[in-house]
Amino acid sequence: MSAVPSVRLAGRLLRARTRILSLRAGEQATSDLVPSVAATSAALEVTRSHPELIAHCGIFPTSEQGLQFEGRAWHVEFEVELDRDGKLSCSVYGPGEAFAEDLPLTDLAAHLDWTVPLTRQDWKVLVDFEGPQVIEIAAPEGPAIAMACAPTPDDRLDPEFIVVLPGRDSLAAFYDDLICSRALILDPANRLFAGKLEDEAFVLQAFHGDLDERMLPAEGLMWSDLTGILASTPAPEAVS
Repeated sequence: MSAVPSVRLAGRLLRARTRILSLRAGEQATSDLVPSVAATSAALEVTRSHPELIAHCGIFPTSEQGLQFEGRAWHVEFEVELDRDGKLSCSVYGPGEAFAEDLPLTDLAAHLDWTVPLTRQDWKVLVDFEGPQVIEIAAPEGPAIAMACAPTPDDRLDPEFIVVLPGRDSLAAFYDDLICSRALILDPANRLFAGKLEDEAFVLQAFHGDLDERMLPAEGLMWSDLTGILASTPAPEAVS
């Protein structure tokens, strides 16, 4: 099975590394907060070792010559901090309070390897053809779109759905037929998750690894194609 190369995130990771190096060089507005050589080197290594985790993080200098990555994984927020000596620690936060602190990076990845069952009020089927094909999900940061995957050669569905958490403009462009469904998934600005249906619940999961062709819609498949061919509901209004 052919895999779509992980170059999907290459541009975002290049920007992250450029941001780290420019902070070290004192070229940012916060030039009075310059990270140490050790913190800079450790931060660059984090971008190499955990690209999916870091690609959508904000990167900030600390007051003690360190660096901090700040990110969100659906229902939780996390921080990866490197002190002036390059020592790393991670924290994971729920809706209001920290529930895991001072984690090594490997443990952070495990904490973010989560499963969240969503109740029926949190999602709705937009396109149904011999089973749900496109599902819209209410997410903390705005609507997400789940698209059904093709089965593997041995008829397994793992994952059943690829879930895209798009930016506001990206979702509006999809509903307006300005970008196809494949482009929506491959857009590096959009975050990806996995999902499956279990009875009346949609179970959301962390997504790791590369996309392969069975996880992607056909090239050029637009929203109007989905609603027309599959005789579904009209396109929802663009997110305002």
